[in-house]
Amino acid sequence: MKVIITDCDHENIDIETKVLSDAGIEFKLTCARTEDEVIEQCAGADIFIV
Repeated sequence: MKVIITDCDHENIDIETKVLSDAGIEFKLTCARTEDEVIEQCAGADIFIV
């Protein structure tokens, strides 16, 4: 399972990092703000956190 966090409007993703890491889930943070950026940066993801 691959999770993409498509943007972050707070200081950090510490909570998300802990929860996903503890569950053994692969994830990454991107800065996808437009439809084209989401398509490009999030290919192959199973879940998006916006």
